[in-house]
Amino acid sequence: MHVIDFKTGEPRRQDREQVLAYQALVEQLQDLPVQAFLVYVDPVQLVALGGNQRKNSSQ
Repeated sequence: MHVIDFKTGEPRRQDREQVLAYQALVEQLQDLPVQAFLVYVDPVQLVALGGNQRKNSSQ
């Protein structure tokens, strides 16, 4: 599963913190590993924030 947040402007630490919070919430709700990304649209820049290696409990 992936969490992708699109942003404009310059990268900020708050952007990273926000997406990591989304990642943690989705992992908690879905019990699946989640990869998080930030995409800045002007200029285009993709930032991979890492993912939790937790396995689905049903596997």
